[in-house]
Amino acid sequence: MANISSYPLITPKASDLILVTETYDINAASPVTGNPTRSATVASIAAEASAINLGYKSYTALITQSGVTAPVATVLQNTLGGDFTWGYTSAGLYTLTSSTSAFTTNKTILFANHGNVTGSQDEIAWGLSNSSVMTFNLLGQNGRITNGSFEIKVYE
Repeated sequence: MANISSYPLITPKASDLILVTETYDINAASPVTGNPTRSATVASIAAEASAINLGYKSYTALITQSGVTAPVATVLQNTLGGDFTWGYTSAGLYTLTSSTSAFTTNKTILFANHGNVTGSQDEIAWGLSNSSVMTFNLLGQNGRITNGSFEIKVYE
């Protein structure tokens, strides 16, 4: 067997293979015995790692709002599932509506900021209207968010 220090380090591609020792699972439909060594792709390991339960799901986006229009979102990640629609209600008042019952009372939190708006000190107040609608209030002012970071976490 080669000395482990003789293997050069690389930046793996998604299709590269990694050796994996498959472990015995008594609850599997077809249990594996003998802990055989198999291959797995880097991509399949990354997908499995992403599926590990963090205790919450999230919706993360960069948002910008101007004039009398709904905020525009560049979605970075959505593990909550469903589609999200931004709405404009009145000056500084906006909604985010989920196509599913994504929000759970007392288990939903929001992290948000104004992004690149110079001198903006407004607080962002938010609340749940129901399990699919979240409202935001910027104290009656439009155009106060430019590439603002926006993350909703819903804990299980």
